[in-house]
Amino acid sequence: YFFLKVLRENEDPYLVPSHIYDQLAPLVGRNAEQQPRSEPLQGAGDEGGQFVFRLVGAAGGSSVQARPRASESGGGSSDEMARMREELEQLKAQVSKPKTEETKPIEEARVRPYEAPAQMGREITGRDGAPMLLVPAGEFLYGDNNQPLSLPMSLPAQRLSLPAFYMDKFELTTSRYAKFLQETGREKPFKWNEVSLVSDGDKPVIGVTWHDADAYCRQYGKRLPTEQEWEKAARGTDGRQYPWGNEEPTSRHAKYNPFLFWEDGQVSWNGYASLATVESYESGRSPYGMYHMAGNASEWTSSDYDIRGSPPIIAKIFEPGLKVIRGGSWYLNALNLPSAHRFWLRPLAWDMGMGFRCVQDVSR
Repeated sequence: YFFLKVLRENEDPYLVPSHIYDQLAPLVGRNAEQQPRSEPLQGAGDEGGQFVFRLVGAAGGSSVQARPRASESGGGSSDEMARMREELEQLKAQVSKPKTEETKPIEEARVRPYEAPAQMGREITGRDGAPMLLVPAGEFLYGDNNQPLSLPMSLPAQRLSLPAFYMDKFELTTSRYAKFLQETGREKPFKWNEVSLVSDGDKPVIGVTWHDADAYCRQYGKRLPTEQEWEKAARGTDGRQYPWGNEEPTSRHAKYNPFLFWEDGQVSWNGYASLATVESYESGRSPYGMYHMAGNASEWTSSDYDIRGSPPIIAKIFEPGLKVIRGGSWYLNALNLPSAHRFWLRPLAWDMGMGFRCVQDVSR
């Protein structure tokens, strides 16, 4: 019932499973004794994914406690259930009506197979051996009106359009950066003496300056993403707050600091053990399949932080030439994880939470 309701009311040109699930889960969870889940389905092609509905109390189902029936809870939801049944009966009646010009497109849509955009889901391997995923051309929602502009952590929401590009599926790892250092003889980044390639080879490299990140990308025919490209890859086209949707961050989604302040004494650098492997936190993937675009390592972009549009007090504080960074990090709290959140650093600055990933133009 709710699945059909979501489809009827949808106005987006395309719907992918993760977008449908974000709308479906709260509706079902509040009104039925079922707990919807959206899980990866292996061997299902580029799109993948599946919907699974299990009775909450069923074997192998969710551990969430079953909601009491209306008769057991004092009848508080009986009106809602009656309304739902009435709407369902109306829907059945509409489906059983003779075909008319008005219903014909709906009938045709049922038998016409879904055609995903031709570019969606394409994966290539970069010259450095890193897997890269396609972000298709088109419009997306950039910025967020819900963030305070007095502290310019995001820009006002607006619709932008970008050409297609490829982006690294994972944050750049220490093992790939070690190969780069060997090939170029470049100076080692901050905290590199603490890296063990045996145990940390699949952790993100940190402590790199903007110039380090830029040099790596150029070495392999890539470049750093603009902040607009980064944001589209992170949040897709539906204006979601986080890569995984609008659900508040949890330990399932991202590697971040669950406390508000460092002064709580709960967060400290513990070597590369402070970081998660780049292929972890599958539940936190972006709509295009990128991992860790919230938390773990912050990421450099190629974009300059433009102070001209900032309030006067901000413009006085910050110097020209700053670079935009995105994505939060392992030691920053949840306030830094929204995909529209933006921060800045000097190009020569380093940080124990600062990493990067590369992009590549489709024409290459």
